[in-house]
Amino acid sequence: MKSCFVLFTVLLLAGGAFADTADEALALAQRTLAYVEKTEKRPAMAAELSALTQRLTEAKETATRAALEKEIRALRRKILFSHPDLSFDRLLACQRSLPYSHATHMVDQYVGRYSRPGGAGLIVIDGWKTAPQKREILKGRLPSGTALNPDLHWDADRVLFAFCDHTDRRTSFQKRIRVPSETLGKNLPHRKLHRTFGGPGGSDQSDF
Repeated sequence: MKSCFVLFTVLLLAGGAFADTADEALALAQRTLAYVEKTEKRPAMAAELSALTQRLTEAKETATRAALEKEIRALRRKILFSHPDLSFDRLLACQRSLPYSHATHMVDQYVGRYSRPGGAGLIVIDGWKTAPQKREILKGRLPSGTALNPDLHWDADRVLFAFCDHTDRRTSFQKRIRVPSETLGKNLPHRKLHRTFGGPGGSDQSDF
């Protein structure tokens, strides 16, 4: 057992598990800056990266290089998020409770009858680049259940998503006959929520 532990430790060291990765972080940041500057120059960020490059070249202490690596990686994040294709301030996401399924196989884990209730459902994340703040846009609007697969309209003014109502008390066998899953639509500007199709006990196009 001791020999196995020693061999494992040697392999980790040989594989660079404890290696200085500051130079790799710097190279990645430089490639990221070059990529982003294909769309528009970033003189301030380029100057900041150049200064960090100089400081890293002069740094000899392990702790100093580790601290500089953190600064470099933080700057790279800012550079990447400044890309024009990321010029939006909100994200739409789906938050579910964990574990989110009773199923143990990937074929069944997204089937409505195996889902677990809980989670905020659809959420909007404001300020996702700097200080993320979560908004629960379905809070108090639906019965206990779980949401999945949001599909945002290209105008970003409405979203379709699947919802499984866990107040449905039918037996497991009955649920196998007709899975309690339905597709809902939410009109984001007007905060309107309505069923588009499907769902036990409710007609199409009914509102919530």
